[in-house]
Amino acid sequence: MFLWDAATGAQLHDRLVAHEGGAAALAFSPDGRTLVSGGFGDGRVLRWDTATWEPISEPLAEGLQRVFAATFSPDGQMLAAGGFDGSVIVWDTSSWERVHEVTIEDLVLSLAFSPDGRTLAVGTSAGQVEFIDAGAGERIGEPVSGQRDWVNSVAFAPDGETLVAGSEDGSIELLGTTAWTDDVADLGSTLCQVAGRGLTAAEWAEFVSFKPYEPGCPSIGG
Repeated sequence: MFLWDAATGAQLHDRLVAHEGGAAALAFSPDGRTLVSGGFGDGRVLRWDTATWEPISEPLAEGLQRVFAATFSPDGQMLAAGGFDGSVIVWDTSSWERVHEVTIEDLVLSLAFSPDGRTLAVGTSAGQVEFIDAGAGERIGEPVSGQRDWVNSVAFAPDGETLVAGSEDGSIELLGTTAWTDDVADLGSTLCQVAGRGLTAAEWAEFVSFKPYEPGCPSIGG
């Protein structure tokens, strides 16, 4: 790994030898005091003190298959990392204890916390985005499809209302919050408000195929 001063472009430190086989994931903590690196070849998750650029304690994880993504929650209280074995691990950064470990059926390529820290988006090799409740450590609903190839990047808009997913094939998909809500009745109500009426089963299947059909619009008398 190499480090540069973002203002001047000057190299700050000698090359850090962190991982065998390369470092495929990097993330700074929001306070800037910690850098986390994930190993592509050795499957390790390491922490670095940014004041000294020395490793902090022992690896958080070892033996994972190609750590490809790492990200801190916006408040810095959680760190998530994922790899090619489908594992998504979440740590509490106050104790650095594992609080959740969720298994995805496909390779984990990208991760992003929502601005409120409550939702973790996971981009996978199946061209899908999975959503995890960061507090409960449970998957939210079914995977959301739309990409034709590996989802190499995911990012939330600052207001948390939109997620953008970038694919290996060069396509970019925009997903609204309805894509990851787990409350089908609430989703149905929202869509009814937009349409001014209830959606037919055919419309639902076309636009909201990733959720079971919610007929009618009780909230507006549909």
